[in-house]
Amino acid sequence: MYRFKAGVFCVILSAFAASVLAVDLDTAFVPFLVNADARVTAANGEIVIFIDTEADKEAILRLPLAKTLGVTRRSQNANNTPVITGSHNGKISLNLPGQNYKTAELTLYTVNGKQIMRTKADASRAVNNIARPNLASGVYLLSVKGANGQSFSSRLTHRGGSFNISIAFGNESFLTSSPVAVSAAAPGSNDWTITVSAEGYIDSSYTLGVAAVDNPVQNITLKSSGGECGADGHGHFNPNIDYGCFTDTRDNQSYRTVTIGTQMWFAQNLNFETGDSWCYLNSPDSCAKYGRLYTWSAAMGLPSSCNS
Repeated sequence: MYRFKAGVFCVILSAFAASVLAVDLDTAFVPFLVNADARVTAANGEIVIFIDTEADKEAILRLPLAKTLGVTRRSQNANNTPVITGSHNGKISLNLPGQNYKTAELTLYTVNGKQIMRTKADASRAVNNIARPNLASGVYLLSVKGANGQSFSSRLTHRGGSFNISIAFGNESFLTSSPVAVSAAAPGSNDWTITVSAEGYIDSSYTLGVAAVDNPVQNITLKSSGGECGADGHGHFNPNIDYGCFTDTRDNQSYRTVTIGTQMWFAQNLNFETGDSWCYLNSPDSCAKYGRLYTWSAAMGLPSSCNS
């Protein structure tokens, strides 16, 4: 079921080796919750990363995420980009353009998305000093958001101890020698093609854009591929009965059937999803075990007004 080429680790390593000198990679942590034992594969260009999950147990997919590394030189009045003018022994100097960052919100995260510090800086004060004592050594992500929706982020390495940020609000005129952080999009972009596959289920594929923090849980409910008739379904089967099999072509789910007299009946409850159907207790597991619940109009193919 799983199609994974033997050389993919070589591809991954070569891709990282080729890019490590050009960009600085942070890690995006994306939680997955799947209703079956499955493999989650993420692809971005030549980079392929996967994890194996257990049914209904959260697993974390770690994806490389490009962040700030290089610097370039801007001519005077070139743009309104925030500038880190110095970083030494836990002391950061940050220059924000007052036009776009009159009120700035600063947040410091660990690489796994845990918020360490959150505060605000105001352009009404010429200089803002922010301190965080006894910050453990490690790699952090500094995120700066302006009142008008502008944002800026940078990866910082801290050696431990006191952490200080000195914030100045400039007049949008940066000298030619001022270094401006440039973010690089690698690998390729932060959009990954996600494929979730499991034995006996239909693959689920979609595009996911990831970020350094706050990636939501990917709650994936795979549908049966109809392999062994009714294998993942609901119902109690009598080993002495010769059941038939019916496959619903709308979603490829299969159901066992039984013949009574001259009529053929379902031996399992229908589990086809419509707009007027739901799972018992709103739990996907209930649909897998017992089938779906339907309104009268949905079950009979009638207008919704017939429900009353």
